[in-house]
Amino acid sequence: MNKLLWVDDENARTDLARSIAESLTLECVYLSLQEARSILRGSMSGFDAIFIDHYLTRNVDERDAGSNKGASLCSEFRVCCPDVPIFGISAAREDQLSLNERSEYDFFATATEYRNSILIDMVKSAVAGFRQLKQLVKSDSVHGDEDFIDIVLRQFEVPSNDSSLMKKILPSCLSVREKFNIHMAFQWVLKKFLKKDGILIGSKTIAAMIGLKEEPFMEKIKPKLHDCHYRGLFAFGDDTFWRSKVFAVLANLTGNDGSMPLSHYCTKLDGVEEEDCATCIKCGEKYTELLAYEDRSPTAKAYPVHYKCSIEVEEGQSLFFDSEYLVKESN
Repeated sequence: MNKLLWVDDENARTDLARSIAESLTLECVYLSLQEARSILRGSMSGFDAIFIDHYLTRNVDERDAGSNKGASLCSEFRVCCPDVPIFGISAAREDQLSLNERSEYDFFATATEYRNSILIDMVKSAVAGFRQLKQLVKSDSVHGDEDFIDIVLRQFEVPSNDSSLMKKILPSCLSVREKFNIHMAFQWVLKKFLKKDGILIGSKTIAAMIGLKEEPFMEKIKPKLHDCHYRGLFAFGDDTFWRSKVFAVLANLTGNDGSMPLSHYCTKLDGVEEEDCATCIKCGEKYTELLAYEDRSPTAKAYPVHYKCSIEVEEGQSLFFDSEYLVKESN
């Protein structure tokens, strides 16, 4: 069994460390800062994940000293363990730490957040993805006749009709063997590829684009898109889909030959009632065109809205759009 290394300044989180290690089927190694520095001088093999408490001292006066911060230790581990995901943890909120401090880690969250099942799924996907890419760059197949970028695309399980577009957007840390970097790859996948609608797309966006309220979509239509889920590199959860697959399935379900607007798909889907169709939050009419957000906060609610009604919902509540292609689709 491989190991999870947890570096912390107090013993209060030993249960959390063991719980996460158990969920990853890893042995938990729980160390203080001093113990961690000692093993940095020895062998560092056998670890599949590293968790570091950001403040490795209880003395508030010492917390400004870089050597007492997990971010400094993270940089040292990065040299010794270039192929291992490093997770930051702290009782402090993410917004209380500088961007530079948080960016040292592959992922940062509070102890409370790490008890969340969705976040644990993300951690599992990160550990599995690092293993996957580690084997990829060590594989003899990368020296064969096949282009390295095609080998990488297989890790994403890219549909054939999306392959050429994926090649255009892959950063060099993924597409060029000489520049390949697993940590940079994870950041790109997590923060851009999976997070922003584009080649991949989320449930709320699909529902709004086809003129459905979110709840009926989740209940009646989402199960029919099971084969469209993204299950490739660093995948977690079930709310990310290949956009091309989704609209191929929806076109088949509605018998659309290309003449019907996306926002009218709701009228042709079996099991969908009139009350299931979305209405524009501004004018109250059905068959909305775009997905808009109440504000830019992570907890912002999503609303469907007509393009022509997109200026203001109400005083002090502006709308903005997630992707340019949504505007193009509505035309």
